[in-house]
Order: sequence, then C-alpha cells, then structure tokens
Amino acid sequence: MVACNTCSGSGAKGTAYESCKVCNGHGVVSRVTQTILGAMQTQSTCSSCSGEGK
Repeated sequence: MVACNTCSGSGAKGTAYESCKVCNGHGVVSRVTQTILGAMQTQSTCSSCSGEGK
C-alpha cells in the first residue's frame, strides 16, 4: 500500500485529523444515572462524530 501524500494515510482532509471534542476521540459517550438501586452506566454512540472519534 502507498500512503496518500496529503494526509499520510490518516484520512484527514488537511495535514492531521482532530479528535471529537464530545467523546474525546473514543466514539462513545458514557452516561451515569442514579436510580433507587444505585448508579447505572450506559454507553451510546457519539452523535457528534457518529462513532468515528474524529
């Protein structure tokens, strides 16, 4: 394989890609909800980056 000269294989349109600020580049968002039985943690796909982390 040959890396692209523009992005060096990162897939970014510029010189480097920037991590998603909502999920910090993880692609998922964690939420903690307090219930009668204790804390319940749920994870969902980041709606800002559609789970890509970029």
